[in-house]
Amino acid sequence: LFGGQYYRAYELPHRYLPFYLAATLTEPVWPLFLAGVTAATFRAIRRTIEWKSLALVLGWFGVMVCYVLFLRPPMYDGMRHFLFILPPLFIICGLALDAAAVLLPRAWLTGLLLAAVLIPGLAAGVQLHPYEYAYYNAFVGGTATVFRRYETEYWLTCYKEAVEDLGRLAPRPGTRLYVHREAYIAARYAGEGLAVLEEDNPASEIRPGDYVLVNTRSNEDQRTFRGAPVVLSVGRAGAFYCVVKQVP
Repeated sequence: LFGGQYYRAYELPHRYLPFYLAATLTEPVWPLFLAGVTAATFRAIRRTIEWKSLALVLGWFGVMVCYVLFLRPPMYDGMRHFLFILPPLFIICGLALDAAAVLLPRAWLTGLLLAAVLIPGLAAGVQLHPYEYAYYNAFVGGTATVFRRYETEYWLTCYKEAVEDLGRLAPRPGTRLYVHREAYIAARYAGEGLAVLEEDNPASEIRPGDYVLVNTRSNEDQRTFRGAPVVLSVGRAGAFYCVVKQVP
């Protein structure tokens, strides 16, 4: 799911990785990166930093981005397969902070700068916990705005909370929960009296009153048991990651 459209992993548009680099890093990262490149360039000219080391760091990032843009390997789950290209990005950001610490006349000003850099990520982490990796920054309107248009929670982490909530909502023995995808994950969190079964098993005999757990990845919840009412949902920051429906 990318931009509200569905693509095969090897047919994604060129803007896929640039979008995730822009939308899933906290707001200070790219301004710091640009400032860091400027600071590093001046230091290289003044020979206070080894230009070969700088070229190696920038090349680490640039070569891999070009590889993705021009060769277009299969991609999915945001940028999780390309997290290894982020360290050089943060190294350059660190050079910007280092230059700022030298230029700022007071230590408390440096502290304010560090707080301004850290607060967006810390605040989002508190708001999204334990689904921090579903984060999108304010440049694209946050996680709630991209929900239903881009991937958010794709590791099915929400199963734990959903199954535990269902156990409190429907604690009667013999309750059956059918899971649309990867039932074994949900089964780890099922309490006594809750039977967890595969929804797509040909032998499944789903009856009225049974529950169905569906994740919202690629909007699967909108296509699975469409007429069944949602009895509980799990989400953060205006986005929902999985829902439990009851078969009417």
